[in-house]
Amino acid sequence: MTSNPPPLPQKTPLMWQIVPVGAFALIGLLAISSMYLLGAIRAYVGGESLWSKAHTTAVAQLQAHVATGDPAYMQGFEAALATQIGDQRGREALEARPVQWHVARQGFLAGGNDEADITSMMVLYHLFSDTWLFQPSLRAWIQGDHLIAELRLLAERSQRLTPEQRDGPAGLALSREIAQVDRQLLAEERVFLAHLTRAAHATEWLLHVLVLTSVTLISIVYVLSYRRVHARQLSQSMQLRREQQRWDMAVASAGLGRFDLDIGSLRYHLDARAAQLLGWGEDAITLTREELRTHIHPDDRDEARAQMDQAIAQGVFRLVRYRVTSPDGDVRSIEVAGRMDRDQRQGAHILGIVRDVTVEQMQAQMAIQRDTAQRTAAAQRSFLSRLSHELRTPLNAILGFAQLLDLDQGGPPLSPAQHQQVGWILQSGQQLLGLVDEVLDLSKIESGQVPLHPQQIDVSPLLRGCLPIVESMRERQHITLRDELPVHALQAWADPQRLQQVFINLLSNACKYNRPGGTIQVRASEDADHLFIEVADTGHGLSNEDIPHLFQPFHRIGRHTRDVEGSGLGLYIARQLMTRMGGDITAQGLPGVGACFTIRLRRHAPHHLAEHTQDHQDQPTDTPAFGAPARVAAAEPESVSSFS
Repeated sequence: MTSNPPPLPQKTPLMWQIVPVGAFALIGLLAISSMYLLGAIRAYVGGESLWSKAHTTAVAQLQAHVATGDPAYMQGFEAALATQIGDQRGREALEARPVQWHVARQGFLAGGNDEADITSMMVLYHLFSDTWLFQPSLRAWIQGDHLIAELRLLAERSQRLTPEQRDGPAGLALSREIAQVDRQLLAEERVFLAHLTRAAHATEWLLHVLVLTSVTLISIVYVLSYRRVHARQLSQSMQLRREQQRWDMAVASAGLGRFDLDIGSLRYHLDARAAQLLGWGEDAITLTREELRTHIHPDDRDEARAQMDQAIAQGVFRLVRYRVTSPDGDVRSIEVAGRMDRDQRQGAHILGIVRDVTVEQMQAQMAIQRDTAQRTAAAQRSFLSRLSHELRTPLNAILGFAQLLDLDQGGPPLSPAQHQQVGWILQSGQQLLGLVDEVLDLSKIESGQVPLHPQQIDVSPLLRGCLPIVESMRERQHITLRDELPVHALQAWADPQRLQQVFINLLSNACKYNRPGGTIQVRASEDADHLFIEVADTGHGLSNEDIPHLFQPFHRIGRHTRDVEGSGLGLYIARQLMTRMGGDITAQGLPGVGACFTIRLRRHAPHHLAEHTQDHQDQPTDTPAFGAPARVAAAEPESVSSFS
């Protein structure tokens, strides 16, 4: 297709964007300010109501005290004045320089004001207390505080009156003075409320005028900008519609998306299909080059930039693949190609197509990784097997010669030192031979070459047959073995030879890691489906942090293993064998108390093998009987980015 791409809409002048946004912001600011100021004024009106009620209560309590001299009335008088005293302290803190905001807040709280209104009350006082709107109300407030002070002086006089004076002319005169102060307070309260109401109305009208002016301004700007933009877009939409139809027909049949890079503005326009392929939704989208580059995979970002710079310089955008990350975090592989298109009116553009190759890339990488993993695993198994076999021959020779030296009766007898050294050779050789055997077992287990012959067996005699094997080890440590197995048969489904290997491993560990003079307990329990064998010791124990690492190959736990023989493979091999037999091994323990290992076995053959148990026993196989995990090495490929 040789037609030009659809032109991008021209950029709207900055002024036409700033003015409407500024007008909207101004209206919003005025609306918020008006609500804030009116809310503060409302709070002061509510505070005045509290102030008036407190003043009325205080006067009544003081008059009662003048008449009776009862101290309870004086206490009521002081309690009623807490509102006025708190408000006065708040006002004086706001008049201080610097302003004592915390003291003012505490004062207004003591005055009974709602905590949610105190901030707006303080801001209103701080900003407008010196203006003509609030000066009359402020003077009335200050005069009211002076009258409250006079009222407190009258209260002090009341406290000094004797009972005879209260009933005489002195009490009557004091009561009249209190009534006079009461009338003056009521007058100041009316002045405060009246001027505060007028200030609220004036503020409301001022805000109305400002909001109306802003709305008018934004309406004019919007109409002018709309007519300008609409006229320009109308002419462009006709051309866009024609061009879009031609482009859509070209790519729809191939399932491709397209992109258009404006070289002048360095902005990408992705059609709906391209945006969908790249994970940006179902609609067309326009992005700057920098915005798109932020979504390119970091490993491909430099190459993508170099490719695009070369395409701009040479006018050719070759077929390339990149990884790109969509806004929702999805990583995809895409393939892009394009060409340069230069136009004097529209400027230079790179037009291209986009194709999603994520699945293709993933399949190719999975095949490569699978083949690599299989070759690596096979090489590892072959190496371990050969190494084990090669080590066994010289080890057997070393052990044989050491035994001959120890038993040789024809030559001169060995000295005690020589006899001890030969013993060391035999001991070290046996340890190394055990390690070789474990490594060989490990390689066979991981390659699935260990034959298993599971069958229905009685576990009790098999387990008791393992006890003499660890007898010498147990005696060296002076360990007591408690056989707590039940007398009845313990039926389970397992391979007898491999289960015996697991038992011996657990019993030898219980001896090696036990305390001198410690105890080993062997007990069993069962339910409808499983048999549980527990081997518990009184050794140094296990912590919760140790248990997850117990069954890892070549991993030995704790500082107490330094002087204990072992390779760290026994428990790993034991768990692998139990897993293949459909069971498991778990561990529990407390530091300093001991550890308990539990073997879980199936009591009966699996359902799909129940009808073929006899055939399974008579026909040994080298493949896993059941429960063997498949060794599939497949890693998820890294996805691929696009253009820069």
